[in-house]
Amino acid sequence: MIVKTLDNFKIVTRNDDAYDMADDLSTLVRSLNISPPPPNFYREKMPGRNGSVRVGMDYDERVLTAVCTLFGEDYLDFLLRRNRLINVLTSGEPFYIVTDAEPGKRWDVEVANDWTPNKIGASGDFTIQFVSASSYCEAVGKTTDPLTFDSGLWQFGQGLISEDVSYVHTTNRFDIYNAGLEIDPREVYLKIIYTGASSNLKLKNHTTGEEWTYTGTSNTSDVIEIDRIRPVKNGLTIVRNTNKMPISLAPGWNDIEVIGTSGSFEITFDFRFIYFA
Repeated sequence: MIVKTLDNFKIVTRNDDAYDMADDLSTLVRSLNISPPPPNFYREKMPGRNGSVRVGMDYDERVLTAVCTLFGEDYLDFLLRRNRLINVLTSGEPFYIVTDAEPGKRWDVEVANDWTPNKIGASGDFTIQFVSASSYCEAVGKTTDPLTFDSGLWQFGQGLISEDVSYVHTTNRFDIYNAGLEIDPREVYLKIIYTGASSNLKLKNHTTGEEWTYTGTSNTSDVIEIDRIRPVKNGLTIVRNTNKMPISLAPGWNDIEVIGTSGSFEITFDFRFIYFA
């Protein structure tokens, strides 16, 4: 049995197959370091003016570095376990890292370096780097999952509150709570699902001042989805009939209003909280 440190982590594929580094891949994770998000500043020089003018900034991709040791029972067993580890880490697709210390957050990563184990006997040390194209980690659970610690999807330190929160509503004015950083659908996942009749439907986030409008109609059984910034009705695009504006969510409470409804309806906000760490 491989000893586990608090830096031990699981590799979770896009198909939700999970591989524990210690239990499944015979690898001791001695340390896992996560780099802060590197800032990029954009400045302009103006003739006759000292210094420069800051015109914007953003954050770059993240790097996670794991120092590990792979163990085998003997030489041949080491080779078999090494091959299994290689096959898991070289699937050709990004995967998620979920640490034992923070099981409610995940990092979307790919392997970024040559990590050949330095074999000595039936073990081998190696350092592996993962790169995340996103500046953020995200919650394992979504807002459509049970928001309870019993679900095994959440952890302390995620900004969750003791008040009752809901992400499914049937009234025209309600609040949506965002426990993490800003949710900008141009960068991260956000799906808004409206089911019901409407005419000239409008969604307003009074907290951010944003408004999304649709100049068409919908019937009682129709489903309108805004999948990030792509609006569809019953699976068919309606982008030409909208104002093409995004609806984002500020950190904390967001005051949402739905206008243009006809009769009963249901609206769902489906997303994951995001964090710098």
